[in-house]
Amino acid sequence: MADQQRFPHTAIAGAIGGLTTVAKYGRDAVAARARAGQWQHYADRVDPERQLPPDELARRVEDLRRADMRRLALKSAQARSRKN
Repeated sequence: MADQQRFPHTAIAGAIGGLTTVAKYGRDAVAARARAGQWQHYADRVDPERQLPPDELARRVEDLRRADMRRLALKSAQARSRKN
């Protein structure tokens, strides 16, 4: 929040950049690249040496991704309950 007070136009500039990228390359291409990067991030956390078979790696990556999403949901719920 402090950054938004110091730099109020940063979010607007970021949104313009994001929309321009989507307009230039297409929504699907941008999303596919983001998904690939996210998968790579989780794969690096699960099996940095890449010793697991591909099907087992995919299962574990999905499990870790789901755990991270649940962790974010928990933090969000905790923050909402503090506000009330």
